Amino acid sequence: YSAVWSVFCINPQDKEISAFIKKSFQRMFKFLIDENDIQTVQKVLASSDLVTKKNIDKLIQYAIDKQKHEIQLMLTNYKAQKGWYDDDEKIISRKFRL
Repeated sequence: YSAVWSVFCINPQDKEISAFIKKSFQRMFKFLIDENDIQTVQKVLASSDLVTKKNIDKLIQYAIDKQKHEIQLMLTNYKAQKGWYDDDEKIISRKFRL
C-alpha cells in the first residue's frame, strides 16, 4: 500500500491510481491510520473524493479504536466542513417514528 499511496501523493489526479485505490479503499485508508501517516491523509482529504459521507464514520471509528487522535480529528473536521452531520430533527425522526 505504501507504494500506491506514494504515487497518489505525487499525482492525486491520476485516474488509474484513484480507480485502484477505490477498489479497496477501506483497507488502504486503514493502513494509513495504522501507520499514522498524517501527511498522506491530508493529501487524500484535500485532493480527492475518496472519503465520502458513506465511509467516513467507519474511518473515524477505526481511528478512535486505534487511538490515532490526530487523524480522528482531521476526519471529524473534514466531515464537519462537508456538512455531513445530521441535524437533531433528522436524528430524532429516524429513532422515533410517530
